[in-house]
Amino acid sequence: MTKTKSALEMYQVKITQKNNPKNVLFGTVQRFDEKADELWAENKIVVEQAVYGREYIVDLNEFKVEEQPFEWGKLDKETRMPIGTEYDKHVFKEYKKHLKRQEKAGEGIQKHKMFQVGVADGYAHYVITKVGKRNVEIEWRGFGADNYFDMTLGGGGSFPRHCIEPHCRWADARKKMFS
Repeated sequence: MTKTKSALEMYQVKITQKNNPKNVLFGTVQRFDEKADELWAENKIVVEQAVYGREYIVDLNEFKVEEQPFEWGKLDKETRMPIGTEYDKHVFKEYKKHLKRQEKAGEGIQKHKMFQVGVADGYAHYVITKVGKRNVEIEWRGFGADNYFDMTLGGGGSFPRHCIEPHCRWADARKKMFS
């Protein structure tokens, strides 16, 4: 990638390792990171991985970065998720994997259970990763177009069961209503 624009002008990207084209990462450029301009001067960008949200510093000398343009209107008929770009298809594929795991999990508080929390004009998405007697561990997932976080659950963590149970009951009820 040539440095014709600043990191502030990029958003969703596909990153490929130059010496290993099979090594691909999809993510969003963190334009408002405190070090963004400083890293840009070093030919580097901060990228938050799509779906799992882990941050990476990407050296543009070692990786090829392709912007993923927005394509409105290309949606999966069942989920209404965007599927227009490679980025969208990657997120959709991961979402479908999580749906399969959730089907096996069943109702109630179970490992792999997904639930959503309404935020602004969308949702924050979470997955249960561990269930204990008193606490439940959850992780955030970037399945929404805006990558919203719930202000209480944040990026996930360990929470008392009674805090997560209502979210699971609501997810079960929504599934019954809309299936």
